[in-house]
Amino acid sequence: MNTLETIVTSSGQTCGWKENEWLRMSNAQANHIARESLKTAVMQLMAEKPLEAISVTELVHRAGLSRSAFYRNYTSKEALVEDVCRQIMEEVMDLLRAPQHRENRAAWFADIFRSMQRNAPYFTVFLDTHMQFPHEPVLETVCPSDGVEDHYQLVVREGAFMAVLKDWFRAGMKETPEEMGRLCDRFIPHGRGMEKTEEQTERGSE
Repeated sequence: MNTLETIVTSSGQTCGWKENEWLRMSNAQANHIARESLKTAVMQLMAEKPLEAISVTELVHRAGLSRSAFYRNYTSKEALVEDVCRQIMEEVMDLLRAPQHRENRAAWFADIFRSMQRNAPYFTVFLDTHMQFPHEPVLETVCPSDGVEDHYQLVVREGAFMAVLKDWFRAGMKETPEEMGRLCDRFIPHGRGMEKTEEQTERGSE
């Protein structure tokens, strides 16, 4: 008789995989499903208690996986959380590198707020548990500074934007990403690599 292995999907729902279906998967497919299941499980558990109070046994039970499946993909639960962080930051960095930052700053900012809204359960856990979310100087990545003064101008602008982003999130994200994009475009200083085009400047003065 075939056994049934339960997998938690990235949406938090469960689905059943018959043993023969599981075996037909490539190792890469099986590991991808296992990683997504473990990411969901760790975020669900971290909403209930701190990471240090979560055991690998609890993680694999919540994910519907074996301990061997966990250790095939991660060396520790900390490595699992780092993978969650990296995945979110990669999405954010892809948005930050998009050409909109030169063509339409309001749309660019709105994309960042939209990404945070989409990943709200993850950010809620990180903020509530006071975890250090991995962060690299994003504006410096998008618009490399040219000298010390330029570098610190970027630091100031980035700090202002991150403060707004965090405050909006903690307040319940009442304003739409589009509204927040327009606000940030108005009050966060422009700098080299983030200038308004002449057409945008004219529209803003109308």
